[in-house]
Amino acid sequence: MDKFILFISDQKKLLVLRELILAESEVMVLVRKIKTISQPGMSIILKEMRDLGLVKVKIDGKKRIYKIEREMLNKKICEMKNFLSEFEEKIVDEIIIRR
Repeated sequence: MDKFILFISDQKKLLVLRELILAESEVMVLVRKIKTISQPGMSIILKEMRDLGLVKVKIDGKKRIYKIEREMLNKKICEMKNFLSEFEEKIVDEIIIRR
């Protein structure tokens, strides 16, 4: 989960994640849509997403089409929600104890 939190803490990576949630895409299409990320930068982000299990790659001739892995994304989001919920409970308990 730590790597996922680091991933989503980056604005550019969130933009790529958002685009891929909306539709599968090729690297250069993503680069044209998100003008603040170069092609090499986009490739690095997509590799990181693959390593986290957030995307699948479909090869169509010379094209590599990236598609969000919704099941894994949902799992990561649930893990984060559970963590934050536990964290919130501990904070509330600590505040009550200190009063």
